[in-house]
Amino acid sequence: MRLVGDAMHRSQVPIPVVGILPWGVVNKREELTALCRLFEQTGKYASYKSSSCTSEGVAINSSHTHFIFVDNGHVGSKAWGSEIAFRSALEAEMARTKNVPLVQLVRRSLNRPLTHAPLGSPLSQICMTSPRRAAETSALTLHI
Repeated sequence: MRLVGDAMHRSQVPIPVVGILPWGVVNKREELTALCRLFEQTGKYASYKSSSCTSEGVAINSSHTHFIFVDNGHVGSKAWGSEIAFRSALEAEMARTKNVPLVQLVRRSLNRPLTHAPLGSPLSQICMTSPRRAAETSALTLHI
């Protein structure tokens, strides 16, 4: 997610960049929730400064224009992966309505099982099981 946001920010292409991640791993969730409530009450935007990544969670990337948070009720490591089924369904629907092909890159970490789109979905996936050598695995898989 961060790589896409940073790349789009550097290119300065004026298109929406949507980050999709589990709510349970977002650092400073309470502050973000309070700012959303403030906006609902006053209609005024407030500044949110994302924190650094920690062992408990991640910072949201300021290079994204929008976020969709997926909440499975878990916090921390148990929340990871909960966004993949939602993201797969959303991307598949967008690809279907726009009639474009879609490929999803899924990387398994050492602490989480590999999760993926349901069988029979119109989504092609490249699954990497080596978190330490993701670039090399990608190159070999894609024959680059």
